Amino acid sequence: MPRQSNIGSLRADASGRLVTQAGASGLVRVSAGELLGRTHEELVLLLIQLRRQNATVLKAMETCHMEIEAQVRRELLHAISRNFHSN
Repeated sequence: MPRQSNIGSLRADASGRLVTQAGASGLVRVSAGELLGRTHEELVLLLIQLRRQNATVLKAMETCHMEIEAQVRRELLHAISRNFHSN
């Protein structure tokens, strides 16, 4: 029977290997108390997962920022064009 960790994203499979699972939101959520008593291997795996999650979130933020900037530029060009043609 697999041993469940109280860290929602880590569990041991039938062979005892640690595997990661994301919660329903796809994000890893861990409280400080849940880290107490964790093995070095579990903490390293969690750190790797958190770093990957951070990279994914940063990439999404950058993509959103670029889309917002592009929209602002389009609206500015549209306003300039509208103003130019109304004169």
